[in-house]
Amino acid sequence: MKIRFLIPVLLCSFPLGLKAQNNSFNDTIRINEIVVKAKVNENVNSAYRKLTVDSAALSQKRLFSLSDIINESVPLFIKSYGPGTLASVSLRGTGAVHTQVSWNGISLNSPMLGQSDLSLVPAVFIDDITVDFGSSSMFKTTGAFGGLININTKPDWKNGFRSSFDGGTGSFGLWSGSLKAEMGNTGFQSVTRASFRMAENNFKYLNNVSYSNPVYERRNNAGYAQESFMQELFFKGTNSTSSASVWAQSSLRNIPSNILVTDENSGGYQRDEHVRALFSHSKYKNRTTIDLNSGIFYEKLSYINNQASINSVNHSSTFVGKGEWETNLPGYIKLKFIASEELNLVNSVNYNNRKIRNIITTTGIFRKKIFNTAAITLLLKENITDKYVLSPDYTAGIDFNEAKNSRFWIKSNISKNSRIPTMNDIYWNPGGNPNIRNEYCFSEELILGTHPRLTREIDMTFELSAYSGKIRDMIQWLPGESGIWTPENIQSVNIRGIETDYNLKISSDVLNCSVSGYYTLNYSVYHSGPEDIQGKQLIYIPKHQAGGLLRTSYSVFFASFGYNYTGKRFITTNNEKYLNGYFKCNSELGINLFQKGKNRLLLKIMIENLFNENYEVMAYYPMPGRWFLFSLNYQYGR
Repeated sequence: MKIRFLIPVLLCSFPLGLKAQNNSFNDTIRINEIVVKAKVNENVNSAYRKLTVDSAALSQKRLFSLSDIINESVPLFIKSYGPGTLASVSLRGTGAVHTQVSWNGISLNSPMLGQSDLSLVPAVFIDDITVDFGSSSMFKTTGAFGGLININTKPDWKNGFRSSFDGGTGSFGLWSGSLKAEMGNTGFQSVTRASFRMAENNFKYLNNVSYSNPVYERRNNAGYAQESFMQELFFKGTNSTSSASVWAQSSLRNIPSNILVTDENSGGYQRDEHVRALFSHSKYKNRTTIDLNSGIFYEKLSYINNQASINSVNHSSTFVGKGEWETNLPGYIKLKFIASEELNLVNSVNYNNRKIRNIITTTGIFRKKIFNTAAITLLLKENITDKYVLSPDYTAGIDFNEAKNSRFWIKSNISKNSRIPTMNDIYWNPGGNPNIRNEYCFSEELILGTHPRLTREIDMTFELSAYSGKIRDMIQWLPGESGIWTPENIQSVNIRGIETDYNLKISSDVLNCSVSGYYTLNYSVYHSGPEDIQGKQLIYIPKHQAGGLLRTSYSVFFASFGYNYTGKRFITTNNEKYLNGYFKCNSELGINLFQKGKNRLLLKIMIENLFNENYEVMAYYPMPGRWFLFSLNYQYGR
């Protein structure tokens, strides 16, 4: 079944009353927060686990990337070869291809690799972050067995001009800066963002594998430079909103070799260039909302390694159209229908010729409130590709919310989700497998949570989630008889685990304090395959993880302390070799130098890897020890 058409779609979101946050103060620094309030029947995915990252974590990391923000706030594992290098994400014991990253509802994952590089998303380009775990992702995308990370931008419908600038310098030749400028009124807003970041990355590390005695060496060929720009225009009518956004970015990164390679001239470099455009339109009338979205993404990736005689240049273009219709019916019934189409065009030196792929997805959602405190949710999804119609995906969930004395909720859901192979899986030459099959995941989840009413000064939430899943026909690249690696559907993987997270806030006229954290226990094991790997943990999937963040402010001073613990990770499928776990801490100290009229200036010092932990995220790729960042933040009109 060949499909060569694209659903014509514009897009937008219905007018939401956005209340601007008040950043003014007299002698106390207020750390801004995102407060989410919802009734049982307001969200179609209320029976599923979802997490919103506190905006204070965003403000703390304005000079960093998406991977740095969520590492201390979200129960996930970031796989990185070092600062500025590829940073991919693993949620709930799945691979990087099983976690989607979206920008205002449109996926950023590469059609070639099937994953997204979180190090290429500047923090200043994000207004809020939400994470949909497991089956919750099915309401917005497909194939995300682990979950979905949503980065969103949104207007602040204020009159006048507002701006914020951050500039910083730090260890290893680091220079960075970011700018956000807003202007407009209650009907029109223009938002301009820019970011740059560069570093030599020549940090010292302890080499304890190449010599009989450990030796301190300095990292070579690890520098990077990144420049990014975004322009957004927002329009608001009586019953509608519209927006147009453009995101342009260029990144040049040296790719260092692992420390087992002694030749200092080894390694290569990679250039990533992106141009992304989004258009949206939303209209609200009575009980019905219509959202139309379209996007055009272009990406060029070049990898050069002269010593290995590699000159790989890849171009990919993605055209996306998406329409959503949602209505509320009598009897506390909510209906939602979603139709989307994605057209991928790839030119690669590693493909025989230009390849085209088209994917159409339709989704129907039904939600009904029952007994005032409970609701049921049903979803049915159909995917159609160039070659065939997939078997339908589905999920069903129920949630109960008791809110008389202390808010308490119970949620449960089951689902079937499928993932289409990446274009590299199918077309890579040599090694691509045109007969590769889709992956399927069958999962169950139970969620318990509470948000008790304590006092006006103390606010607390706690949530516990238990989940299990079975991935069938899992795709894995293996060496063939001729030594050429090729993808095969040979693995079945069983996943089960527990996630907990908590948040405690204490506020008064002079002191504000918040503590948040998480812990995860995850078993991701091979269910089939060669006998020596059955029952073994997947490589680079830690069983234990924990993270937390303490923030406090008093008078004109503010401080934070964050930590991340990552347990042992196996680096061979038979679990004979592994990397030791590590405990990494970061801290921040700051002072409000002055606030006069609309002007505000803050000075900060950040210490990363506070206790100088010697660790590796990926085998034989060292991470830096203790390092510093000094920064200034200037705000006008906020």
